Amino acid sequence: MNRASAPWLTSLAALALSTLAPRAAMAQWYDPTPLLASLRPQARAQLPASAGLARLDNVPLYDLELDVNPEALTFRVREELYFTNTEAVALEELVFRLYANSSRRGAQGAVVLPPLRMSRGGCRDERGATIPCTVNAESSGVISVRPSQALAAGSRIRVWIEVDGRLDSIDSSRTNLLAQGMESLQSVTQSSDPSSASAADYGLLAMGDGIACLAQWYPVLAPRRAGQWVRDDRGTLGDLGSDELSHVRARVSFPDGYKIVTTGVTVRDTVGASQVIAVGGAGQDAGATIMRNPRRTHEIAAAMVRDFTVLASRTWVALERRVGDVTVRSHVLPGEQAAGQKVLDAAAGSLEVYERRFGPYPYADLDVCEAAVVGGAGGVEFAGLVTVASMFYRDPSQSGGELAQLLQQFTGGGSGFDINASRETMLEFVTAHEVAHQYWHGLVGSDSRDHPFVDEALAQYSAIIYLEERYGRARAQRDGDANVKNNYHLMRALGMADQPVNRAVSTFRTPLSYAGIVYGKAPYFYEAVRRALGDQAFFLALQRYVRDNAFRVAAPNAIVDALALGAGNLQGRAATTQSNRIRALARRWLEESRGDDDLGRVSLGVLTARMMGETNPARIREMDQMFTMLERTGLLRALLGGGSGGGISALLNSGSGGGSSGGLGGLGGLLNQGANNQSGAGGAGGSDAMLRELMRALGGNGGLGGLGGLLNGGSGGGSGGGTRGRGRPSGRGTSGSSGGEAEDIMNLLRQFMQ
Repeated sequence: MNRASAPWLTSLAALALSTLAPRAAMAQWYDPTPLLASLRPQARAQLPASAGLARLDNVPLYDLELDVNPEALTFRVREELYFTNTEAVALEELVFRLYANSSRRGAQGAVVLPPLRMSRGGCRDERGATIPCTVNAESSGVISVRPSQALAAGSRIRVWIEVDGRLDSIDSSRTNLLAQGMESLQSVTQSSDPSSASAADYGLLAMGDGIACLAQWYPVLAPRRAGQWVRDDRGTLGDLGSDELSHVRARVSFPDGYKIVTTGVTVRDTVGASQVIAVGGAGQDAGATIMRNPRRTHEIAAAMVRDFTVLASRTWVALERRVGDVTVRSHVLPGEQAAGQKVLDAAAGSLEVYERRFGPYPYADLDVCEAAVVGGAGGVEFAGLVTVASMFYRDPSQSGGELAQLLQQFTGGGSGFDINASRETMLEFVTAHEVAHQYWHGLVGSDSRDHPFVDEALAQYSAIIYLEERYGRARAQRDGDANVKNNYHLMRALGMADQPVNRAVSTFRTPLSYAGIVYGKAPYFYEAVRRALGDQAFFLALQRYVRDNAFRVAAPNAIVDALALGAGNLQGRAATTQSNRIRALARRWLEESRGDDDLGRVSLGVLTARMMGETNPARIREMDQMFTMLERTGLLRALLGGGSGGGISALLNSGSGGGSSGGLGGLGGLLNQGANNQSGAGGAGGSDAMLRELMRALGGNGGLGGLGGLLNGGSGGGSGGGTRGRGRPSGRGTSGSSGGEAEDIMNLLRQFMQ
């Protein structure tokens, strides 16, 4: 849990107790001083000037009460926002967003109840007296508040809102590496259209693996652009949330026994009870009490944050290390301490590198939590806190014998590919990436909806910088290729066009194109600038960018301006020449489509072989030849969704029930927790059951006739027969394929998997 981590916090904690206690009806405006306990002394001393603020109590304050019942998957919220109108014009309304509701969609038109529901709300003046206003839920994701009189420039208001919420339940079968790989595969051809069923919240408001995650759990002020409140993000791809800073003081209550981790620091920790029974009698038991349903409440202070997140588990083990005066913690489930230690090493190591290269980290502590992150995401960043997906903490070979067998088959047998080594590499990279987000866009805000490349690409490149300083350039390049550049190469290998980097999230139509451009191509803009400037000028430019924009939202062009200035030691013609060179690089990398020229292009077969760790040139050629024939016959396009049947996405979502031996219909049901599978594996079956169905399908016993049936037009295998699961008539082969080519492909597959 977030304990006070330095002696100077003691006096601040004492001050905080009165601030965090319930306030009288006519209380004065809030005092921000106790909330500064969450900041390091240096960051605290430089406020409010470093943030460009006239006074700290003009920053919005969210005063939150959260009461969670994790066993029932429910929670209740009481929120009061302290808001000062710092604009030059009067405001007719305040608009709040419930981002957790924005990311929920029903598959195939099904209605999904939103997890957050407002029950009531109202307004007070700055002294706490009730004033008339209208609080209206415009939609499940938007709440408007209209005071009876417009809020004049410089005026203050307090808005209170009560919300009931529920947590999703994430089945443990979804949180292993294979299942999450399948979920990532599903997203290859999904649209980012907000009306589609593609939206996912990655388990941000859910209970999974015994870990409760509450992110985006309370109403927050909507962003303002061009003098208007932003009520819609034009899509759900990428990050949803506010970019603006706020203060938070919170009382977070869980059943006693839960270990609670939050943004900010805990200034008081108490145990109470919802029911206390006195026990009579004589002797030593006289006057004893029994607490029923004891609950633990943490009182939290968090200053200058862009979000406030809560995680809790009964069983977490906390590993801890100091980086200067910052306490870094890794919270991990029992039995996974070895992976948790690697996370701690990566978090502390990357923080040390980033402080040296970018500038001081602002908060008193940094928590890294194992969590049931799903939807194919590796981790999620918050203020002073990050989550890393459970799938990276677990040895895939320990998930069952069939999993180990399948992984051995599909990774080429004797190729030397080590799935655990690959998993650990991803674990370290994801941790370093999420820690980098503490700078971009934690300390330095940016417009993550209209210019996502600023923070995401910088976080990607920052992770490469960490690897380079820890392991050297060769390792950094290898891991960078695997975790960064391959996003672009995969996108291009699957036939998606290169695009400019500097674009709004809403203009990307699929998660794969978004990943390819923003996560795969854009980071190498910073590498190109670094080569042009040299290390000293490059890192001095980033440090100045941090200083000039700390605790603010940087203008979209601020990062390019900072890099164009370099070290700032040039004048006249030399300075102009440098600026023109850097701005030319920015145009090339950010505004044009030159990715193939700059990063090269790799065939899908070669890329797949490399991703599997294959180094044998002969085997790489075999894989390339196999994929080339798959592409020529049209099978690759069909499998990836280019055909009329929807390809893999259709297969993975086809859980309406297979034949007697399951087939791929059964596999779809398993992957999506379907209940109609007839093979006995069941919708909630674990990885072994899922793998049995997958191996049956590949082996020819399922409804598609296995891979052989697929390659030969679906004429063989099983009671299901044909290719009904893929939307083509039974017994008809893929257009353009021939028996000889299919046999050649099968031979290559057999060779590669021997």
